[in-house]
Amino acid sequence: MNKIFIILLMVFIGSACTKENFIDTGKASGIFDGNILEYMKNDPYNWDSTVVVIEWAGLTSLFEGKDAQYPEITFFGPTRLSILRYMLNNGIERIKDVEPEVWKEMMLRYVIPGKHMKDSFAVGDIDDGGDEFTAIAGNRIRVYRKLNPYKDTPDVGAATLHIQSIDTGYSIVMIASADIEPDNGAVHSLVYGFTFGKF
Repeated sequence: MNKIFIILLMVFIGSACTKENFIDTGKASGIFDGNILEYMKNDPYNWDSTVVVIEWAGLTSLFEGKDAQYPEITFFGPTRLSILRYMLNNGIERIKDVEPEVWKEMMLRYVIPGKHMKDSFAVGDIDDGGDEFTAIAGNRIRVYRKLNPYKDTPDVGAATLHIQSIDTGYSIVMIASADIEPDNGAVHSLVYGFTFGKF
């Protein structure tokens, strides 16, 4: 009796795994049809405060790709939680309580000229390697791509992206989501735990 039950169960399971039960959702893609500012406005949960800062600081044209000096940029994006944490730590109630020029200088510390995707950054680690850049605000940052192990095999697992402020010596910050690709550059989102203003 038990053998018949097991055989019937196996036949039932096997027949359920047909082509019609499989849903192909396609490959994940970071490409966004629109500019960087439009991308952020499309995801208010992560970027609403970032967008308000950008607009209040007079940086709309830069993030829309309309700045002739910087047609493409790479943005190491502090999310809304990073900005709200900065405001809470500094007793700021509203973004517009701070002068636009202050926000502008701070936000430009996270922007480098040109489009730089994850694979374009040199391999490095916490102590050495990677690439050094001068952000639009004039501060220096180091970005490196870390090759992680998979099980016992080194350097074959997922590659992660990390950023460090050379000027302030702020500790390494991991990129939470890399290779978001709007029309006018690249966005690499910083982890939620990062506090805006540390660079």
